[in-house]
Amino acid sequence: MITITANDGTNDFVTTHTVTLAELTAGSAAVTLAGTYADGDYTSSAVISDAAGNSSAPSSSLPFTVDATSPGGATGTAAPTLAIAEAAGGINAAELANGIQAVVGLTPGTQLDDVITITANDGTNDFVTTHTVTQAELTAGTAAVTLAGTYADGDYTSRAVISDAAGNSSAPSNTLPFRVEAVNVAPNAQADNTALLGLIGADALNLIDLSSQAFRAVDRDGNLTSVVVTSGATLALAALQLVASNALAAELGLQVNIVNNPGLLGIIAPTSTLTITAIDGGVIDNQSINELLATVHYGQDVSVLAATVLSGSVITATDSNGLSSSSGLGVLADADILNSQGDTRIQEGTSANDTLTGTLAADRLYGHAGNDTLSGGDGNDLLRGGIGDDTLNGDAGNDLLIGGGGQDTFNGGIGNDTMVVSDITFTSVDGGVGFDTLALDGISINFDNPGLGTVSNIEKIDMGTGDAGTTLTLTDAAVDSLTDADNQLYISGDVFDTLNISGAVATGVQTTVGDTTYSQYTLGVNDLQVDTHLQVIV
Repeated sequence: MITITANDGTNDFVTTHTVTLAELTAGSAAVTLAGTYADGDYTSSAVISDAAGNSSAPSSSLPFTVDATSPGGATGTAAPTLAIAEAAGGINAAELANGIQAVVGLTPGTQLDDVITITANDGTNDFVTTHTVTQAELTAGTAAVTLAGTYADGDYTSRAVISDAAGNSSAPSNTLPFRVEAVNVAPNAQADNTALLGLIGADALNLIDLSSQAFRAVDRDGNLTSVVVTSGATLALAALQLVASNALAAELGLQVNIVNNPGLLGIIAPTSTLTITAIDGGVIDNQSINELLATVHYGQDVSVLAATVLSGSVITATDSNGLSSSSGLGVLADADILNSQGDTRIQEGTSANDTLTGTLAADRLYGHAGNDTLSGGDGNDLLRGGIGDDTLNGDAGNDLLIGGGGQDTFNGGIGNDTMVVSDITFTSVDGGVGFDTLALDGISINFDNPGLGTVSNIEKIDMGTGDAGTTLTLTDAAVDSLTDADNQLYISGDVFDTLNISGAVATGVQTTVGDTTYSQYTLGVNDLQVDTHLQVIV
């Protein structure tokens, strides 16, 4: 009789087997161990004995490990999620220099020391990255992985699989495409308000209307450092002077320098040169430069000069690598926006308490300092409150409301509105009717804080991308309060952001909206659609 004894360090698991004639002939016996074996490490040895009580010496000790928990679950179909924050809009040189950051959502069967394998493919070659799961990552439910390898410019697809030492594997994750655009390109400058002409990077500015302004600049790589507008010139004219809003420039962290050269009538043409740079000498973000460029105009009435001076006006945008592009002003659909009064759709307040009211068009209202009341009216408006306790009323249209700090009140009104908060001192946020977004400008918010202002009728919270990372804490009661009747909330962000939703349950269902993939969680009666880039703590 063969007796095999397995031990887990505490208990013996004994299996006996009677030797058959066939096994004697073969010289070996196949024995299936009896008992139930939990995951863990075991040692085993065998002894052969006969009916007379004679026994062999014990066999050599054989260790083995039981790992019946598969990253793929009982059926092997459970799959991780894969997200790469930089994939949205392409991975530029700065992002590539820090490594391509992926976030893998772990399956319920993932255990300590399981291995994540991410395979990226450029259509010809595989780029394989492996990562061993840590205890902290198990607790968080996600693992941050920097992709290994050298990635040239081009399009890639990527997938993740989780495996363990026993050879068990999960199903593959979602296939995630990404594009590397690491070769720095010059900023795109345009001087024309008849069309956007394929402005590269304009997708990042989809909240404001660029088509109605004379000058525009966008830097795909995010390293724009200066924009220069030079007036058209003719010997037959007196000096013309470019102007822009210094108050708005200061609010946006920018500065304007204007050099006017009167020339010599009939001999040297007069010129005006307007230069925009960041106050801190750093880079200029795409939204700020385009908001300020909309205020650029001449200090004189130049509408009658559209065929001469205006057509000679030039905008040049330069990045930190010295690359630049220029564009001459073409035919304007509305030349009056460059007249002495500027674009009448732009209204600016003072340092006092101002009331500004928009029109039926797409207006831009700037309160600046003071406790201001801004009302957009109809149209897709941009309202920026500035310093002070402001009231921002979007009214009708798809509006962008930016508080600027203080005890601000946001009323989105009718339309798909975005309300941007930069601190937690706001009084209230009401999205109104439509699909409305609360955007966090580099801040963390705990909605379990009883001192927080009220938030209602919100369909989405955007934690932002490209910053150091923020934390959003939501409770069942908070989500119920800030959403409308359908109790559904979308939450977006990037790999550096953390979402705390204690008590939430992942359903395993994913939905793709545009370029973003969301994982579904339930929190009480609420339906949460969570960007797969986020680090989620339940």
